[in-house]
Amino acid sequence: MHPRLNYKTLTEQSIMKTKILTLICLVLVYVPLISKSQYYNDLKSNIPQAPSVLSSVSDIQSAFNNGRTKENQQLGTSLPQITLPGNWTTLNIQQRAAWILNKERVDRGLISFAGSEANVISVAQNYADYLLKNDKFGHTADGLNPQTRLNNNTTIGKCNEQIYSNENLYVTVSSSTADIPYELEYGIYAWLYNDAGSAWGHRRCLLQTAFKDNSGVTAEEGLFGIGVASGGPYKGDFSQTWAHAEIVVFNVIDPCASWIYTDIHETDKYDYNIYYNGSKIVINTPLLVSADIEVYTVLGEIAYKKRLNQMQGDILLENSFTPGIYLVRITSGNNFSGARKIVVN
Repeated sequence: MHPRLNYKTLTEQSIMKTKILTLICLVLVYVPLISKSQYYNDLKSNIPQAPSVLSSVSDIQSAFNNGRTKENQQLGTSLPQITLPGNWTTLNIQQRAAWILNKERVDRGLISFAGSEANVISVAQNYADYLLKNDKFGHTADGLNPQTRLNNNTTIGKCNEQIYSNENLYVTVSSSTADIPYELEYGIYAWLYNDAGSAWGHRRCLLQTAFKDNSGVTAEEGLFGIGVASGGPYKGDFSQTWAHAEIVVFNVIDPCASWIYTDIHETDKYDYNIYYNGSKIVINTPLLVSADIEVYTVLGEIAYKKRLNQMQGDILLENSFTPGIYLVRITSGNNFSGARKIVVN
């Protein structure tokens, strides 16, 4: 799902309402063991989103950087400012979630999520669709709890470790029938920085630490999925019916040691964004890594090969590639990390 560029007028924006389900009681129900060591520090107070309306990528970047600045002031930390990838609007919703969530985790000294995964995405999307179709909202609206929904998926159910929390929900509604862009970014910001009303349960879910690092790549653990349902009219547990709603479901699991990682999109798993900016092939990663970069022509001929040390942010490959289709392959730590076809014109 890609960001949508059509948006309502400023007057319509001003009446847009958001609602987040209180999670604290659900956390107490679904998690038998809750200890401070299972999640990162809570904030001392809410940090309202500024700007309040996200109408561009620069707005998203400004909001998260403001949140980080205010968190540093509250907790005495030193979270750096972020720069979103230049191709943000071309990324799908799973890739955008992977970039933000892993950036937020790594900058706080937590291990990265391993990536988005097809089975987890399916569970999240099915539940988002159910909530919209049945005009409901809540972690048990279908009579099941998040852990049960996930474990009802055969692949997940046979290889799912116990963690602190499995699910976050977010819904934003509007009196207009127009789609609301950046619903994911609204949700992640609210969960991380504006969650005092939920006793920081959503923040703790995203920044939980009790993953068993026993599958896949070392220092990466946890498979997530984002589901989004858009439409209306929708009331849910609001006091009135709204013309349009965007429901975001985030699910996460801790796979057991025998999990087979065939269903993860490699570029999501390793968090590389690869694209052509009109003049250069660009590789973007939020993490500090070293990698071997190989670029092949459609005939399988090597067009570029280089070891790049301490990659982070936008890396521009210095070669001037002639127009055509190329395969950019990345290998990090002797492990294949990802590949993507790039059209140079």
